[in-house]
Amino acid sequence: MNEKLPIFDSLDGAADDAERADWLGRVSPALLMTYQAMIMARFRALDWPEAIDFIEARLTALRRNADEHGWLAQAAYEMCEAAQLRLAESVAGRAR
Repeated sequence: MNEKLPIFDSLDGAADDAERADWLGRVSPALLMTYQAMIMARFRALDWPEAIDFIEARLTALRRNADEHGWLAQAAYEMCEAAQLRLAESVAGRAR
């Protein structure tokens, strides 16, 4: 896998956890699935368990089967929403 993708430049160039959290919220599902090991390694190096939890929640949701309308199951949606909330709360806590 190539770590020289511009998407990693924007993550590595993030000034703070708020920018990193924003990056996590915007990264495409395809890139998250393809480069999950590299992305997880970067957030593990930051010792940010809430970010790891968010990544794992998104990956779990992406791997689930969609319902008859093509939507993720409600439980997967709620899991991602909860992880997003914990991530946002941790940004504030880590900034102190």
